[in-house]
Amino acid sequence: MIPFVQALAFLFLTLTFSSKTYTVEAFEHKFYLSVSKVNYSEEDKALQMVSRVFIDDLELALNKRYGVALALDTEAEQKALAQQTISRYLTRMLQLRVNNELVESQFIGYTYEADQILLLVEFKSITFSTSTNIEFQNRLLTDVFDEQQNLVHFTLPSFKKSVVLSRERDSFKWEFTLP
Repeated sequence: MIPFVQALAFLFLTLTFSSKTYTVEAFEHKFYLSVSKVNYSEEDKALQMVSRVFIDDLELALNKRYGVALALDTEAEQKALAQQTISRYLTRMLQLRVNNELVESQFIGYTYEADQILLLVEFKSITFSTSTNIEFQNRLLTDVFDEQQNLVHFTLPSFKKSVVLSRERDSFKWEFTLP
């Protein structure tokens, strides 16, 4: 047991007093995936979206795009700046059209779960006609990671659809007829 403790102490001292700087890239994960659930609220006449994104990936994207270090999910987090910066990013990366009309998004807020941030977005004032077409664009993190995939699950009146989006295919169109 003592050699193990000595090895840990040596590693700690080496990392602590080493002149080499270790970056986040040295510890990055091997897959890049966000998962979004989009549900229609009949009561609110809105599509409500929850997107799960890895915290470190979002921080990197916001830092590269806006030069902001947010320290998300830490005591150093600046909540007002985080809210503003994330909202700005989501407005740029998410787009919804219903019957060829652009629907404005509203960033509601965020919360944390383990190493992920859950982003809450709402698209308001949506009504579906008998024949409806939807175009949804999700470019979350595709500006930073070539391998980024965004899995989107849509639940609409009487219909469900799932799609995987990426840098190469960042949007999809869906036409449906309500019963």
